Amino acid sequence: IGGQPIQSLKGFRLAKLRQKIGVAYQDFKLLTDRTAAENVAISMEVSYKKPQIIRNRVRNLLDQLDLADKHDTITEELSRGEQQRVTLARAVANSPTMILVDEPTGNLDASTTERVMQLLINCNKSGATVVIATHDESIYRHTSHRVMELRKGQLHTVTGGTAA
Repeated sequence: IGGQPIQSLKGFRLAKLRQKIGVAYQDFKLLTDRTAAENVAISMEVSYKKPQIIRNRVRNLLDQLDLADKHDTITEELSRGEQQRVTLARAVANSPTMILVDEPTGNLDASTTERVMQLLINCNKSGATVVIATHDESIYRHTSHRVMELRKGQLHTVTGGTAA
């Protein structure tokens, strides 16, 4: 990752690398007894970010994902789409250099999908590599970014929505 062989990393070096990777799982992996804000903040807290930086970043991300009014809501009480966006906010909170997301728009309407994709595009513009696993062709059909498809166990490069 980033030109660094990872199979030999251990301890502190592996922990440092993990801080540079954001992951949004398809099944969310949220702390359901905590608020939306606490779930987003936790990734920054374990990286020892300053409380003011954490508060500002959490508010900004929740606002970008149309969740500002859910700041203090226990995640168990959120809809699946809202939980999905909290998961994404947590994944990008530390401004990782690699972001792995699995079906980031599966539970979302078109307008919310647009917000999610804009957040990921902004992360990419800031230098992050974004890897999206999805069945939803519409989120990548008109992109100029490299798109790869897995078909019958083979990886294929796709350009403009058609196989190359």
